[in-house]
Amino acid sequence: MSGLARGLLRGVLRLLYRVRITGLEHYAQAGPRVLIVANHTSFLDAALLAAFLPDRLTFAINTEISKRWWMRPLLYLVDALPLDPTNPYSLKTLIRHIATDQRAVIFPEGRITVTGSLMKIYPGPGLVAEKSRAVLLPVRIDGAQFTPFSRLRGRVRLRWLPKITLTILPPQRLTIPDAARGRERRRIAGK
Repeated sequence: MSGLARGLLRGVLRLLYRVRITGLEHYAQAGPRVLIVANHTSFLDAALLAAFLPDRLTFAINTEISKRWWMRPLLYLVDALPLDPTNPYSLKTLIRHIATDQRAVIFPEGRITVTGSLMKIYPGPGLVAEKSRAVLLPVRIDGAQFTPFSRLRGRVRLRWLPKITLTILPPQRLTIPDAARGRERRRIAGK
């Protein structure tokens, strides 16, 4: 995303949603090779992360979603890495990308929450972090689930302009025992 577009997006989001970001010191501690994992509360999540996190990030996105007409203009604003969730080899592209000391964002739930809490966490992001030797940087998005851009209509009271907070949690290095293989390794990575 260009500096001008990013600044404009940040200004609009801050004005509308009074976005507050905490834990930026954790972002700096993570180093160059980072897999950012965030909860997926609304359609605003990627825009929030792209606007408020310091670097230009690469977003792992489902190939089917990247083909939708309304997504194409948004993909010009960020670096997108389309991945096919039905093809296990597509994760190798993300692993190679992060292994070159890049920062990438993935939503480990794979979809926007429909319950208001975390959905099932898939083991793929854990395996990507392990294979690329990346640090996991958890980011918690609070408040976006109350916007009309979430999938919680009828479950919570939606508001047009709720306050949104991005909390960057301490970076974590994933360690999986060498003895773990196959299904056990995926289970540990997902945990």
